[in-house]
Amino acid sequence: LYQRTIEIWEKALGSNHPRLATSLLNLASVYADEGRNDEAEALYKRSLVIREAAFGLDSIQVATIVNNLAAIYESEERYGDVEKFAKKALEIAEKTIGPENPDTAKVLRKLGVAYDAQGRYAEADAQFKRALDIFTKALGPSHRYVATVLISQGHLFEHQGRYDEAEQAYKRALAINEKSRGVNHPEVARGLNDL
Repeated sequence: LYQRTIEIWEKALGSNHPRLATSLLNLASVYADEGRNDEAEALYKRSLVIREAAFGLDSIQVATIVNNLAAIYESEERYGDVEKFAKKALEIAEKTIGPENPDTAKVLRKLGVAYDAQGRYAEADAQFKRALDIFTKALGPSHRYVATVLISQGHLFEHQGRYDEAEQAYKRALAINEKSRGVNHPEVARGLNDL
């Protein structure tokens, strides 16, 4: 359906219309979910060019795509690219939606993961703490996004040999995921594996 939508928008509106960019973004998200990262990356980049021209380099519409590219790079363990794109998304998000917005916190977590993977533990810790604080204040201490940051934080602690702190983070994330998603959810299995 997205492919058909793209064909119609291109014929009716041209190859640089913002509506086309949205359909490209949607199809890219499907490809990313399916693990078709090369195809997703190409569509994200095409959508990015259109949105930058239509909305400006510092728009939230651009930040969304930049953050999605960072997610692809995270899944491919390309942490230098994750850092580059997450920093850009963070800069835009802080300007447009504010530094305390949950969407800003999502980018902070991604940047923390990039720092952790590069052995930049103090920088990773700072990003995770900030993301955790934002999510807790905005969404409550039992939200699944809190659990996601706790898992990332647990990995950081584990990499540093801080096993007691890692265990605490994993246990707290597991309890949140069991309560919010159910005991048979894949995130619960992931949490059990981490623990």
